[in-house]
Amino acid sequence: MAYWARGGLNFYLVKRASTQEILLFGGNQGPEVRDQGCLAPCALRAGSVPDLFCALRPVLLGLLRPNHGPRAVGE
Repeated sequence: MAYWARGGLNFYLVKRASTQEILLFGGNQGPEVRDQGCLAPCALRAGSVPDLFCALRPVLLGLLRPNHGPRAVGE
């Protein structure tokens, strides 16, 4: 909680065993991920770790703007 209060980002990063896809869910999506698993709507889907980092860059730059307060990825 203290990390979130200081502006940290919360998220769930999941790797599907069947397809090896990497799925990024917002920190506010815990109940959806619990109930629906990998079928829950995700903020980002990548086929590999390098693809994940390439796709994350613009997402993180948008989230890390100063003076906008804490948010969850996908919010």
